[in-house]
Amino acid sequence: MFAASHNLWFLCMMPLIAGLFWLGQKKRQEKYRHLFSMKLIQTKGLRLPSQKKHIASILIALSLLIISIAEPQFGEKWQHRYQSNIDIVIALDLSTSMLANDIDPNRIDRAKQEIQLLLNKLDGHRIALIGFAQEAFTHVPPTIDHDIITLFLDELTVGIISSSGSQFEDLFVKASYLLRQSPKNEKVVIIVSDGELIGDTLQNSINIAKKNDITVMSIGVGSPNGAPVPNPTRNGIEYLKDQDGNLVISKLNASTLKQIATETNGTYAHSTAYKLGASHIYKAIKHMESSIYKNKQKQSKIPRYHTLIFIVLGLLLSDLWSQYSKPKTGGKSE
Repeated sequence: MFAASHNLWFLCMMPLIAGLFWLGQKKRQEKYRHLFSMKLIQTKGLRLPSQKKHIASILIALSLLIISIAEPQFGEKWQHRYQSNIDIVIALDLSTSMLANDIDPNRIDRAKQEIQLLLNKLDGHRIALIGFAQEAFTHVPPTIDHDIITLFLDELTVGIISSSGSQFEDLFVKASYLLRQSPKNEKVVIIVSDGELIGDTLQNSINIAKKNDITVMSIGVGSPNGAPVPNPTRNGIEYLKDQDGNLVISKLNASTLKQIATETNGTYAHSTAYKLGASHIYKAIKHMESSIYKNKQKQSKIPRYHTLIFIVLGLLLSDLWSQYSKPKTGGKSE
């Protein structure tokens, strides 16, 4: 098999080149006979040195050179694509419960630490940033400039939108739009949240993600025991209370985050006091990439023209050596 088989047409020129060599040899013989009489040539055994080996070497070398530029290929090897096309939307929960400080310094600041670690690790990926609570909004559209995301990440604060609770449905509608041009099964949404939902919209959210081929990975921020939710006022920091005057204790709802990740073939990680969950999410994305590479690997032919070039060089060097090493005087041809 040849990658550039059209170059094989040059082989059609070989008979013409061989004919030119034959004519040149014939003219040399005629001039030789004019210089010496036939009687002298016969009695002294004078003959024109044979050029057959020299011409054969040149013709073979030219033929092999033409074949080499046609790029012969024999055998096969696996070829991998090492550039990821996975596009990512990072969604930060901005509901009031993210102010709880059951994880140091508080949930929202820990969530930003998780996102920053992801930005540092996911070099080369197109990433968008979304803030969400009851509604979602695009804060930074997809970009490979992660410094821009870092710059605007600090602007996301609790209370920037209606934040009495969280809903994922609008989040996945917005994320699906941002990822609309991304390849199928190469779309990832990373939710950084405490998992507390308002309204029963979880299954609808999952259906939207699955319909748009989105893999959801989630990082749970907070503790199962929970903590009171601060409510900053002009008089200082108070805590949210229910209608009966009892403190509202916000707890990490890991089951919600696990369910949405599991049903979309994603993964869940818990952000603890001793370990950021972003490292686990990063490994999951790399594993996802390796599966994509495996599915996209293909067999390609192995180029073999290098061997022919070495043979050509060997023939030419051998011919030069024979030309300069043999005696200059004429003799009987072999």
